[in-house]
Amino acid sequence: MKYVRWLLIYLSITAFSSLSAFSHVDRFELKDFGVMKNTPLLDIEGKRKTIKSYRGKYVLLTFWATWCRACLSEMPALEKLAEQFKHDDLVVAVISREYGAQKGLSVKTVRLKGKLFHLEFLTDIDGGALHKEYKINGLPTAILIDRGGRVIGRLEGAAPWNDREFIRFFQDVLDDKI
Repeated sequence: MKYVRWLLIYLSITAFSSLSAFSHVDRFELKDFGVMKNTPLLDIEGKRKTIKSYRGKYVLLTFWATWCRACLSEMPALEKLAEQFKHDDLVVAVISREYGAQKGLSVKTVRLKGKLFHLEFLTDIDGGALHKEYKINGLPTAILIDRGGRVIGRLEGAAPWNDREFIRFFQDVLDDKI
């Protein structure tokens, strides 16, 4: 019994120390997921928009909800990332979905309260078609699209988007090093 306890302690320490060796950027699964479909979306003013309207730019889509605490906690970092790259070819878009009788904050309230004016706020319509297409089962989930409209990356869970590693990562993406 004594050895089992020491083995469990050793395994726990080893597991946590190896997890800390990975950066948040390493969680970003980079591979070719195929061409982004031209699914209709609504902007914050209620106008129809599609992902094709961003063609020629990299797009970081983050799926979120107003009731998701992890999503709300990463919004300031997403805002700083969008602000940092506002003059470059990177658009940071946050996509919510209409959930029946959703309670809580409205998207416009989140935007105003958080002073999130560099983010593109979009709503997935048609029964959450984009959520279904990319099998968004947990929030937040981010999808990275290249200039040609190909989905090239995916990250599930919240992330410190304005962290130095992510800033360097996105600069490398924009410089076509990745």
